[in-house]
Amino acid sequence: MSDHVVKGKFTLTIEGHGDICTARCGSLNIDVHARTVEELLGTVKEDIDALWFSYALADDNELTLDAQEVKRKLLETFEEGA
Repeated sequence: MSDHVVKGKFTLTIEGHGDICTARCGSLNIDVHARTVEELLGTVKEDIDALWFSYALADDNELTLDAQEVKRKLLETFEEGA
């Protein structure tokens, strides 16, 4: 997965609360926590990669209606790139 690139535009809200950083992206249902911003962004990337491989690349016949909606949001938000 490390050589795979998806590019897109979305809103990511990052907040710090004491020793914990939080990132949220409501449109993609991403809500992650970490101790540093670097860790946080790495986790967001991992979540997006997981969503992309699980939903965006899946055949619609293999997905529930809710999963197809996740796929639609991903395809509207991102595109594969090199």
